Amino acid sequence: MRVRASIIVMSVLLTMSSASARAEFLLGLVAANELVGTSLEWAGDASSTYLVLGSYQSKAGYQVEDITAYLGHRRYAGGVFAKSTFYGGVLLGDLGGGPTFNRPGIGGEAGYQWLTENLRVSLNAGVVILGEASGTGGPTATDPEPSSFIGAGAAIRF
Repeated sequence: MRVRASIIVMSVLLTMSSASARAEFLLGLVAANELVGTSLEWAGDASSTYLVLGSYQSKAGYQVEDITAYLGHRRYAGGVFAKSTFYGGVLLGDLGGGPTFNRPGIGGEAGYQWLTENLRVSLNAGVVILGEASGTGGPTATDPEPSSFIGAGAAIRF
């Protein structure tokens, strides 16, 4: 739980520090690999920074004590957020964990966003390098290993 709390605090601080004065705010739902949660995103003219807070499903469902997080930054094709377009980015945090363990990682993503006046839908995929698992029930391998990352989300624009 201590690792999850530190990832969440670090993610919130990094996200808040990168918000620009002219940024749009987006609030949404995300499903990425086996993590389901909410996303908070600050989008500027050419890029955005986002935080996903979510949980992996356990035998008892989604539990509040299992909340974990990851942080990402995207750059939009042509340097324009305000249209449907491709994007590329980086992400870090608990990218390969489970309901009883964390698996921090860092990697890259590519995706596409469909944007309307009030809604943004996105699909993305990428490759991440996962580190050593902490907690119970995680993999026993301690060497960093590559893994795929697939996600989808829908957000309301403010």
